Amino acid sequence: MARIDSTITIARPVREVFGYFLHLDRYAPETDPRVESVIKEPTGPTAPGTTFRFRQKAFGKVRETRTRFTSLEPNGRIAFEGEVGPLRPKGIFTFEETDGGTRLNVRIDATNPIGPLKPLAPLFARIGQKVWDDRLGRIGAVLEASRPPTRTHPVAIRGWYERTLAGGSVHSRTVEVPAGGRVNVLEQGAGPPVVLVHGSGVAAGFFLPLLNELEAVRALAPDLPGSGLSDPIDFPRHRYHETAVGWLDRLLDALELDSTALVGHSAGGVWALRYARAHPERVERLVLIGPPSLPGTRCPLPYRLMATSGVGQLASRLPPTPRSVLRFARFMGDRETLPEHPDLIDLFMVAGRDPLAVSALRAELRALVSPFALLSRSGWRRDSRVRPDELRLLAVPTLLIWGDREPLGPVSVAHAVTDLIPQARLQVLPTGHGPWLGQPAQTAATVADFVRCAPRAGVAFGS
Repeated sequence: MARIDSTITIARPVREVFGYFLHLDRYAPETDPRVESVIKEPTGPTAPGTTFRFRQKAFGKVRETRTRFTSLEPNGRIAFEGEVGPLRPKGIFTFEETDGGTRLNVRIDATNPIGPLKPLAPLFARIGQKVWDDRLGRIGAVLEASRPPTRTHPVAIRGWYERTLAGGSVHSRTVEVPAGGRVNVLEQGAGPPVVLVHGSGVAAGFFLPLLNELEAVRALAPDLPGSGLSDPIDFPRHRYHETAVGWLDRLLDALELDSTALVGHSAGGVWALRYARAHPERVERLVLIGPPSLPGTRCPLPYRLMATSGVGQLASRLPPTPRSVLRFARFMGDRETLPEHPDLIDLFMVAGRDPLAVSALRAELRALVSPFALLSRSGWRRDSRVRPDELRLLAVPTLLIWGDREPLGPVSVAHAVTDLIPQARLQVLPTGHGPWLGQPAQTAATVADFVRCAPRAGVAFGS
């Protein structure tokens, strides 16, 4: 019986190579010039039964071919069956860790031509062997070129995490995200999943006072790309939000979450909001804590200065000090509460001395804040603003948490935003931009109660 058997060693971790096949709809067009488009059915995490429909050149014509995964062992093995013109192949991908990275093998024991073409099986196998040798070579080349040599965070940030997490209930782990590298995730508790997305210039550790108080939920807080201990990725300014949404989607896949509640703070609230608009089927509940660039909000002065040419570059050369961190906290309404958390002051200083974190902050500022913010009423870039019609189309139960000292705007702004969202309610707390700094227990209870008890989609909240 004619067989196809092709092997390559790729200098990438097994999880990354395996992840390529979980997302064939995204990556196959990059590695095979014959592929015009790929549709994944159903959407969501790849599992047994997932089918990828390819439009590609086959046997001299543009045809639709199909690959269906029949079984899947994470980071080990994928069995599949296909429809390629007159062929009905069945095969197996295997993934094996080696010193050089990952040994990837594809084996197809029979091409299974249908009807009168059955006698041509050996010919189809020889053609298939050449196709798969070439295809694996292209996959290896793309994966090995997809990420530049790893840039590392300073030892200080790892030391900060080791020191602050020691002996506590919050622990950290690393997950591999396709086209996103290594992502550090803080995790605590058990129950319905809640993914927390932090804001600019810090890391997931900024949530620690909140994580320590959350009960009856499984809280997961990732360091965003370039922040904390997570690998950086490229953020094109004109595709910043699309890149953020794609990264979050792949992260949920890596965490094996079909759906989750999503909590976003500050600029992380924009990430969460954009993701909920793009993938409402994967967001059970949405919590926005002091989100910027919404209707009526105004950019705080420190961010206007950082986005201004000349001023921002000068400021970035000055290493942060406890005094400068507390000065920043005063502008954010947290001057009285941040000093209660000296570890978080240290986090601001460590992050401010990390070139990768500073680069990630600059990318976010370029996407959100106008370079002429000092002359602008709102301070936001026009193309980064969340429009009222976008909020009216938000199809996810939403909780907006707003501090009565919120620098983005008065409580009346929060009421107006809440009225725009069909299934939303507002919780005002006696705090600044970071509610859990002064009200950790109340903030945690507000979030946990909403995640566990919010009405189903289609039932409106009152504000």
